[in-house]
Amino acid sequence: MNRIYLQDPLPAGKIQSIVDWHHRIASQAPGDTVWIVTDGAILGAEALGHLRASYGAPVRAFDNSALAEYEELGLLLWPLSRAIEKDSMEALRTVMSGKPGLSFIRTSNSLAFLSHTLAWLTGVVAEDGLPLYLRIGDTRVLPSVIHHLHPEQHAVVQGAVKEWMWFDRDSGVYIARSDDGPASPVPEKACCIDDAQYAGLLEDAGIDVLHVEMRRVLPDTVDPRPSDELHAWLGNCIQRAQAVGLVRLTDQVVFATMALDLPDNFEALDGLKQTWLDVRSGTSSLGDRIERWGDGEWSAIERFRRAEAARLASERFAIALRRVN
Repeated sequence: MNRIYLQDPLPAGKIQSIVDWHHRIASQAPGDTVWIVTDGAILGAEALGHLRASYGAPVRAFDNSALAEYEELGLLLWPLSRAIEKDSMEALRTVMSGKPGLSFIRTSNSLAFLSHTLAWLTGVVAEDGLPLYLRIGDTRVLPSVIHHLHPEQHAVVQGAVKEWMWFDRDSGVYIARSDDGPASPVPEKACCIDDAQYAGLLEDAGIDVLHVEMRRVLPDTVDPRPSDELHAWLGNCIQRAQAVGLVRLTDQVVFATMALDLPDNFEALDGLKQTWLDVRSGTSSLGDRIERWGDGEWSAIERFRRAEAARLASERFAIALRRVN
């Protein structure tokens, strides 16, 4: 798990699609402005220096808000037109390739109003009053935030945002558009995320959280799969782990580590039923339980591994035989 993020490198052609989008907006709605939005914490100091040299100082979206202390770790904005004029966004592509901290906002409102809205959407409170920082500049989080907004919260956002564009994990372009419904002013009170929204955000983040932990325990493991494929595989691991009662992150990390080395559905082996029962009951963690495995568990796994290898070899031979015939 040597990659830092589940985000593929950004091809030049994808940047050109943003340039084309900007040209259409400039032609059809010359009063609108498109802003580059970066998550300063993901961007990092070195990359920020590179963009500052290329496009000038960014606008710090939180400077006049309760989040001002985030400074250059918060949301940093540049006008898209400037980046296109300078180098067709090549500096931006170079420093943000493979990083999920880049998006683009189209607005017909002022920069001050956009910044105010973004600060309101970022500095939220939980239902119990706990202050939270929503990482809306992180495109791993942004789709989940938009998905879980209540209609009245969405109405506030679309007062400042006509379109919000970002790159998916496989560098596909994704756009969230205003529904042209009535917009609401930014409330004086903080945006409240209720318990259901909070639970939804946590669930959506589960795969990336698992990936971070997998990187920590397997820092030298190189997985060649594209980011969206690896993301889907990790999600499948979570589902399989939950199906046998593994709900703690530490247990799911151990399960996914095993899944990297074992054939699919190893968890269904009869020889492992007691392991899942012990972990599910809370009497043991999966790691501790595996340390107590004896010949029964290891023999069951080895037989399963050999049987799967034989099955795959038989399938390959059958395919080759059909081609020969």
